[in-house]
Amino acid sequence: MTRELHAETDVQRAEHAEQISPEARERGYEPRDAPARKVALGAAALFSLMLVGLLVAGLLLAWLRGQSPEPAPPFAGTQPAPPPPRLLTTEVPPLGPPLHIPAAGRSAPPALKAAMRRVEEAGWGESLPPPSPQQVAREHRSDAQ
Repeated sequence: MTRELHAETDVQRAEHAEQISPEARERGYEPRDAPARKVALGAAALFSLMLVGLLVAGLLLAWLRGQSPEPAPPFAGTQPAPPPPRLLTTEVPPLGPPLHIPAAGRSAPPALKAAMRRVEEAGWGESLPPPSPQQVAREHRSDAQ
């Protein structure tokens, strides 16, 4: 169900087919329709203007590219070259004996000193198999008591 048209509405199409003149039927459109030739001409003009605009933009970019030199890559010359590998250019000086610097006025707690002494006496145990979880738990329990 459609509403009635407003009194001031200018209807483009005829409400009934009998109202269309034979001349309009022959042309294939009503007198108030936009002529197909003008619509096609307008579309062709729009596309040709778009093509001309693209060509002008392309020519302008090509001309600008030829005017300026190639830009340098960013950060060029800001990073110094890495030094040559030390081992290939010079001999490595011997390290010498390890430095033992005593702590001024501080000493390790007695528990830490005892643990360090046990490690020194027993060695690192590199040739022994790793301890079992039960043995580690026993040692932790005895150290906690």
